[in-house]
Amino acid sequence: MAGEEVWRSANAPADLPTLDDIVKLCARAGFNRNGVCIEVLGKPRFWAKYGSSVIRGEGRTQAHVAGIVNTDPVRVVRVPEVYLIFSREKSRYIVMEFVEGTTFAKRKSDTGQYEKGA
Repeated sequence: MAGEEVWRSANAPADLPTLDDIVKLCARAGFNRNGVCIEVLGKPRFWAKYGSSVIRGEGRTQAHVAGIVNTDPVRVVRVPEVYLIFSREKSRYIVMEFVEGTTFAKRKSDTGQYEKGA
């Protein structure tokens, strides 16, 4: 498709949806949010961050950092692996692994402190 730039990780899973399917899922979810969970066989499998404010460099940086952090045997965080970055018209999409867990926003207590994760 004209105007479309695509970067795909060598580790991209075989069940990664097509670009068209990703765009359709994101359009259905609406463009007033920061991402959407993509399910495969009824289970969360991927997270797509998308919109006109998403930049390719963000996805490439995350992919690089994930490659460093996730291989550290004493890591304390998990960085989602990036599988796909592409542009379509005025929007950009970063598709990454879905990591189960609690967001920092949900860990914040009424006093403004962050609760320790499980």
